[in-house]
Amino acid sequence: MKKLLLNIAQLFGIGRIGFAPGTLGSITTCLLAYPILKLSFLYRFSIILILFIIGIIASSQAEEMLGEKDPSSVVIDEVVGQLITLCFILSPNFFQILFGFITFRVLDILKPYPIKNIEEMFNSGLGIMCDDVAAGIIGGLILFGVFYLF
Repeated sequence: MKKLLLNIAQLFGIGRIGFAPGTLGSITTCLLAYPILKLSFLYRFSIILILFIIGIIASSQAEEMLGEKDPSSVVIDEVVGQLITLCFILSPNFFQILFGFITFRVLDILKPYPIKNIEEMFNSGLGIMCDDVAAGIIGGLILFGVFYLF
């Protein structure tokens, strides 16, 4: 079970790729997100909530097994955060998904206020997941504003 949780945290090997694991996790999410984006809000929310809970457990286990705080190989947080950003798209197309990817990655890397503060508020898996959830929500609001309010 511990090995399965580690594999989930590392997105079944994506996180173990040496170059930009978080970005690769986000790209993978964008490539797989289209069917989810076609679902109703309730189904989208349910999928994200389930992945969030699994992510907390898997990230905590990965920290314990790898012996480090917030290991870079853990990318389940990017999956959830990226998916949150993309769920703000009402009618998904390639350009909107690409813009959502860029927006989320910039927020996740730079961690502007309040994202950095949220990361520091919690320990272990919850801390790993929550900063990406915050980046996902902020990214989604930006995406929604750009494509639907302006």
